[in-house]
Amino acid sequence: MSPMTQPSSDSNTFYIIGIGASAGGVQALEAFFRSLPDKPGAAFVVVQHLSPNFRSMMTEIIQRQTKMPVYQIKDGISVEPSKVYVLPPGKLLVAENGRLRLQERTNSFDYPIDKFFKSIAQEWGEHTVVIVLSGTGSDGTEGLKAISQVGGIALVQSPETAQFTSMPNSAIPSGLVDEILSPEQLAQTVYDLVRFSENNPSYSFQDASLIDPEQLQRILDILAEKEEIDFSHYKVNTLARRINHRSSLTRSESLENYIRRLEESEEEQKLLRQDLLIGATCFFRDRQAWEHIEKRVLPQLIADLEPQQQLRIWVSACATGEEAYTMAILVNEAIEKSKKSIQVKIFATDLDTNALEVAARGVYPDTIVNDISPEILEKYFTFNTEHFQVKRFLREMLIIAPHDLTKNAGFSKMHLVSCRNVLIYMQPHLQQQVLRLLHFALAPQGVLFLGSSETLGDLKEEFVGSEPKWKIYRKRRDIPLSQAPITRQTLVTPIHSTIRSKARKNQFDRVLGDVFRYCLGERELSCLLVNRDNQLIRVFYNNANLLEYPVGEAVLDVTEIIHPNLKLPLSTALNRAKRDQEPVLYTGIKLNRDGNEENVTLKVGHDMNGRVVEDYLIVVLEVETQSSTPNVAALRFEVDAEAAQQITELEYELQQTRENLQVTIEELETTNEEQQATNEELLASNEELQSTNEELQSVNEELYTVNAEYQSKIQELTQLNNDIDNLLRSTDIGVVFLDRNLNIRKFTPAATRAINIRTSDINRPLAHFTHNLDRSNLVEVLQEVLDTEQAIETEVSIPSTGEKLLMRVNLYLRDNSSNDGVVLTFVNIDELKKVQEELHQANALLENLYATSPVGLSLHDQNLKYLRVNKALADINGLSIEEHIGKTVIDTLSDLAQSIESSLREVIRNGKAICDVEIEGTTPDKPDVGRCWTASYYPVNLVNGDRGVGTVVTDITERKRIQEELLRKNQALEDAIAVAQAADSANQAKSEFLANISHEIRTPMNAILGVSQLLLRTELDSRQRHLLGRLRVNGEKLLAIISDILDLSKIEARELRLKSEEFDLDILVENLINMFLTQAEEKGLKLISEISSNVPRKLIGDDFRLQQVLSNLLGNAIKFTETGQIAITISPEGESNYSSENPPQSSVKLRFSVQDTGIGIPSDQQENLFRPFTQVDGSTTRRYGGTGLGLTISRRIIELMQGKIGFESKLGEGSTFWFTVTFNYKQQEFPSPEQNLSLTDKPPVAEKGLRILVVEDYEDNRDVVVFMLQDLGYEVDAVENGQQALERLEQLDYGIVFMDCQMPIMDGYEATQLLRQREAEQDCHTIVIGLTANAMSEDRDKCLAAGMDDYLSKPVTIEDLDRMLKKWSAVSGG
Repeated sequence: MSPMTQPSSDSNTFYIIGIGASAGGVQALEAFFRSLPDKPGAAFVVVQHLSPNFRSMMTEIIQRQTKMPVYQIKDGISVEPSKVYVLPPGKLLVAENGRLRLQERTNSFDYPIDKFFKSIAQEWGEHTVVIVLSGTGSDGTEGLKAISQVGGIALVQSPETAQFTSMPNSAIPSGLVDEILSPEQLAQTVYDLVRFSENNPSYSFQDASLIDPEQLQRILDILAEKEEIDFSHYKVNTLARRINHRSSLTRSESLENYIRRLEESEEEQKLLRQDLLIGATCFFRDRQAWEHIEKRVLPQLIADLEPQQQLRIWVSACATGEEAYTMAILVNEAIEKSKKSIQVKIFATDLDTNALEVAARGVYPDTIVNDISPEILEKYFTFNTEHFQVKRFLREMLIIAPHDLTKNAGFSKMHLVSCRNVLIYMQPHLQQQVLRLLHFALAPQGVLFLGSSETLGDLKEEFVGSEPKWKIYRKRRDIPLSQAPITRQTLVTPIHSTIRSKARKNQFDRVLGDVFRYCLGERELSCLLVNRDNQLIRVFYNNANLLEYPVGEAVLDVTEIIHPNLKLPLSTALNRAKRDQEPVLYTGIKLNRDGNEENVTLKVGHDMNGRVVEDYLIVVLEVETQSSTPNVAALRFEVDAEAAQQITELEYELQQTRENLQVTIEELETTNEEQQATNEELLASNEELQSTNEELQSVNEELYTVNAEYQSKIQELTQLNNDIDNLLRSTDIGVVFLDRNLNIRKFTPAATRAINIRTSDINRPLAHFTHNLDRSNLVEVLQEVLDTEQAIETEVSIPSTGEKLLMRVNLYLRDNSSNDGVVLTFVNIDELKKVQEELHQANALLENLYATSPVGLSLHDQNLKYLRVNKALADINGLSIEEHIGKTVIDTLSDLAQSIESSLREVIRNGKAICDVEIEGTTPDKPDVGRCWTASYYPVNLVNGDRGVGTVVTDITERKRIQEELLRKNQALEDAIAVAQAADSANQAKSEFLANISHEIRTPMNAILGVSQLLLRTELDSRQRHLLGRLRVNGEKLLAIISDILDLSKIEARELRLKSEEFDLDILVENLINMFLTQAEEKGLKLISEISSNVPRKLIGDDFRLQQVLSNLLGNAIKFTETGQIAITISPEGESNYSSENPPQSSVKLRFSVQDTGIGIPSDQQENLFRPFTQVDGSTTRRYGGTGLGLTISRRIIELMQGKIGFESKLGEGSTFWFTVTFNYKQQEFPSPEQNLSLTDKPPVAEKGLRILVVEDYEDNRDVVVFMLQDLGYEVDAVENGQQALERLEQLDYGIVFMDCQMPIMDGYEATQLLRQREAEQDCHTIVIGLTANAMSEDRDKCLAAGMDDYLSKPVTIEDLDRMLKKWSAVSGG
């Protein structure tokens, strides 16, 4: 991590205050401007997330809170102090040359706050203050980096005062924030900063001379001692600027006050340290450099490695990890492309542990989408609400650790080392030391990756430029470079080389000289500052001209450059002043100069209370005049006396020195002997060290092996951790791990149903969150477990959902069984409670069954004593239940005990059941009555672990009697079965015969009836028409007789099966009316129908059989009615009020009735009406015809439908036949009465011109159908089989195809299936209507299953064709 970068601009002298907020930050903005004093002297720009579709009222809102003018920004507006500028909706904003420029916003979110912050950082530099207020998202966080780089100030609203906390919470963890305050406090802080700048007009962060070297040293010493970090070798300008930044931010009156604050405040120490360590980093920074790494460097490094070798990379000064993860992404991509199996170890290090924590988590704001492609984001990141997190497998590629490049040893054998944008902040000698460290860390031919502004300096000969433009170098040779230790500088003395600094210094010296001249007047005086080594530091005043500078090498020893007559007294005074720590004053010193004798006063001393000058001496020499004679007591300097005194002292010191020298010589001789002995010991030690070195080498190899084992263990632990994480995540058990302070360590997703926590709440106290449980004292329960160390298990519930949970609170125990928190689990027991309730009910049911069972039940223990007996067994034995408990069988049933107890003992011994043991005997209550029982004995595992026996006893006395009776009847039954089987075989043969006869009769009958119908439509005389009519009527009667016989045969053979399909009742009735309308009209009858409005139309049942019954009843009504009308009525059965407001749940019972005004039925003949082959009397049969099977078939069908059929009739007035059937139906809307169709109306006539294809192998039938269709006005083609039909359909389009089912070569079923397969590919559909001579309902189903749309049973009438064409012509488009 690097210290602060240089600001980009210093052109604007007043402060600009950038304020970012979302649409929900109105309250914060109002509070801020309300608390801001008038005329603060800075420009304020408000950038807010606003909808482009609505007019913004922000200008008016802010204007009400401040006296400063508030403007909505127009493009190019100049920025002036003490004014407020508000961004209009739908725009982006940048600063450019002192003006505000508007840009159009695209459809995507452009992060307008980040964009504006970055632009004012470039434009205003260190005179920038930005504020992030309430808002959603992370806009503003990236902009803070730019502000921090130029030395600006970043302020954030405290989350507890913000309405929306996402923006403040995103900015605070970045470490870029200077203050976190409420809106009111933010306003006061901004005002104080601006006032501070106005009160210090010459103040600049760039001017390092504002900090005295000693003050700077004191600050660095504080950081070195308190924060354990040494900044003494960093560039002074950078340090000075950041220190002044903090000083102004804390509103310290002087730097001395700030230093005192720094000494006392641990928080300020950390803030200053963080300021000096702010890193400016992002993903893929300098993208072209990373492209070179991706395309050239990494592929070569990987190619040079053997499979399973390790690629070692060191990313130093990684800050928050963006660069390290960038490297990891490119390495992973390169390895995938190479398809080589190698190991990777990437070391990511930094000085700042806070930044390393961010890197370890791998969580970054959603603004990284601007730096990373969507493909890389999807592959390596997981998006979670408002941030991205690096996926675990990529995080595991990094080894993140703290490391100080200036004092820690480096890594070794690195293939690639990255050290970017950190050297530029170090002084040259530290740069070289770090580069030597990086050189040592590189493996032979290793690659060094520096920042774009960094150079190699003196080490450029040790590297080869791989890509010098992007500062990518390769190690030239593998030799060790000298590593000079870097020690802390005890005093920072910056060299001021600027013209401005020199001018300021000379000006100060001139002013100081003028001050002395003004104060001292005409007095001849020299004032000097020397250090304790007598070195001249500064000349304050030299009017006496007592200093002499000899030619040659410059000498600063003040005793050497003073006038020769003053050398001895000055040296004496300096020695005495340093020795006695008191000022020394000499007067009357004789001085011969220019032939004149002068007296000189000498004063030497220092200020004991001044910390700044305590290591220096002040020397004042004054040529005495009458006015300058000192008033204070002084020593007069006598040359002879002083010289004699000094000689005596020197001789004494010389004697002491000789004695000391002699002692030293003797000590040296002794030391020499000791050194010789020590040398011999060192030689022996050297040999031992050689041996130890070999041992260390062996230990090193062992350690390497152990390390490899540890790596394997770490992988296993990682896998185990992943397994546990997946186990916790996949189970539906809520688990919350808490430490001893009840802070959240970890939790599973299922726990969030009970407690309102999120992933970001890790390490926060559980007490800060609400929960959904019906337990108000949850935290107290957890604390109780911690205090008592006793687990708690209880049932709780979530009232909002009704969910039942089993809550367990257990201690979190470490390996040494010490308590380190609690584990809170929630198990859903809804199913368990349900099972418990079911078990309880089942147990109660079993108990009830046991008590009320008609068979005798008992349970015996190992000693054959009764444990339980039910009432049935007690009744069988003739004793009460209480008389059994605790007794054996021999105590209760002595006569039967022997046979029963032997079986009981056998079960206990073998553990196998004994079933159906017959027992005969008597019971105590009826000793004279012989009884018979069957008993079963089975093993039972008792609660105490012993084996018991359960018994089941049934009284079979009556059954034995019945068995004997059954045996007698068994033979008779077998004989009856044989007769029935023979009858069934005959019945089956009859059904097959009738079906074949039906087909053979219907085929020629179709031609007969068809031709007769066609002839009836031609010009005929009355006799011919009468004869053809008789032919047609008798043919139809023959077909009706055949159909009735077939249906009756199927019913008697129990082969009639009902279907259950959805059908439309309206359509069924409409088809029925259309079928009989012509017959009714021929007899002059009115045919009407009525369906109640509250009858559901969509029913589920067998519509074919329903229509068959109605057809029988309607046909009979028309046959036996000469005048009047026939009415069909359908209504709900009973008094239930079915309607759309009150519909039945799933089924409805309907009543169908057919009422006529016919001849009626005599009452004495009504009971025989439903018998087969029966009519009212023989005359009726002769007059009206018929087989007498219709009503019999109808009755059988209605009975199969679980319904009832009946009638009411009066002779001469008519009859009403009715039946009731129950149908299922789906939920639907019921039609209004107005929606009932008038079924007496004829259906609309279909359009002509429809092209029809007839497929029929029987030539007569084919011609008849063609003639009928042509007579109806349709264009008709005909073919003989299914193969020809497919060929013809391939050539021409037909609206409808009439397809015979049974044909040679290819029948109609196969042809239809092939046609449907072909049409599925062409996305079309041709209407196919089957023609079959089989009259069974199964034939209809077979047609529909083959893909036909409908079917007609032969013989086909022209009315059938017309009705079918009207039904399907609209669908086919005809």
